[in-house]
Amino acid sequence: MVPLDGVVDLSWSERFGGGSTTYPIDSPGLAEAIGGAADEAIANARGGSPIAPPPGGVDNVRMQEARAYGLVLSGNPQGAIEVLHRVRRHRPTYPWEDELLERAGAVAALIETQRLHEVMQLLTGWRRENCASLGLQCE
Repeated sequence: MVPLDGVVDLSWSERFGGGSTTYPIDSPGLAEAIGGAADEAIANARGGSPIAPPPGGVDNVRMQEARAYGLVLSGNPQGAIEVLHRVRRHRPTYPWEDELLERAGAVAALIETQRLHEVMQLLTGWRRENCASLGLQCE
């Protein structure tokens, strides 16, 4: 999970439920959609597949950032550095992209200086914050 300042954003290149499906925050279908996406991710993980299969191209810069953190969690810090360097080549248009690039650079620097424990602490904290924003109780 990536920090989003309490904003729930389920966007990525292949959205759960289809590319144009949206869920208002007060929608009765929101919890079902979150649960369905979580079930799919768990099934993929149990089946030995990547939770979010890696894409072949550049795709969405947010998705690439999340992919890099997934690589760290799966024990591939070198792969994460490669993806984070690609993320950092993105040319920002919006202020949130500047924040993303700064965060990606900071995490890459921690990995490159062998400070994986600090990276894991960041990822754990972001996960906790995102779970709380989604109203989930995560272990």
